[in-house]
Amino acid sequence: QEANPYITETAHCYHYETRTRQVPYTETTSQQVYRNGQYTTNYTHTTKYRTETYQEVVTRHHDSLPIKYSKSVDKSAVPDIATFSICKLSGTETWEPSSDTRDVYNGVVRDFQAKHAHCDVHRNFGTNFGIPGFKSSLLTYISEDDIPFVVRNGACMFPLFVILGCSWFFRVYLSGISGAQAVAFKKEVAVLANV
Repeated sequence: QEANPYITETAHCYHYETRTRQVPYTETTSQQVYRNGQYTTNYTHTTKYRTETYQEVVTRHHDSLPIKYSKSVDKSAVPDIATFSICKLSGTETWEPSSDTRDVYNGVVRDFQAKHAHCDVHRNFGTNFGIPGFKSSLLTYISEDDIPFVVRNGACMFPLFVILGCSWFFRVYLSGISGAQAVAFKKEVAVLANV
C-alpha cells in the first residue's frame, strides 16, 4: 500500500506495407496404371511455389513519457478476510489523478499525443501503470493459529498427496476452507506538469 506506482504514457507510430513472399504448396497428381490384370493408382507429389501478398506492420517510432507526480495516496478498499481462516485475494491495479490535478494530467497527455500526431499513418497511445511488488493472486490469513495442519505443512503435504495420486483432495479441501475476494489496489496521484 505504501509503494509508489509508476505511470508511463506510450506512443507507437506505424504504417502497413504490402510485401510478397513465396509460399510452398504440394500438388498431387494421380495416374491409373494397368498391371498384372488390375488397375492401380500411382500418386505423384510435387512441391510448387506461389506468390502471396500480405500486409506487414512497419514501426517508425516508439516513445514513452514517465508521468511525474508529487505524491500518491492509497485508496484501496480493505478486504474483509475475517470470515475465513484463509482467503484467496485476486487483485487489480488501478489509478486516477487527484481531482485538483486531473486537468494537469489531461494536458500532459494531450501535449504528448500532439507531439506524435503526424509521425506516421497510424498511432496507438496507451498508459502503462504498475505498483512495485504487486501480486495479482495472494493466499492470506489472519492468524497462524487458525491455519489447519494440512495447509500449514502444505510444502510437505501437497507432494505427498501427489505421490499418493490424490492431489485433488488437497485442492478440494483448500477450496472448502478458504474464501475468495477481488480487491482493487487503487492509487490517487497528484500529477505534476512536465516541463
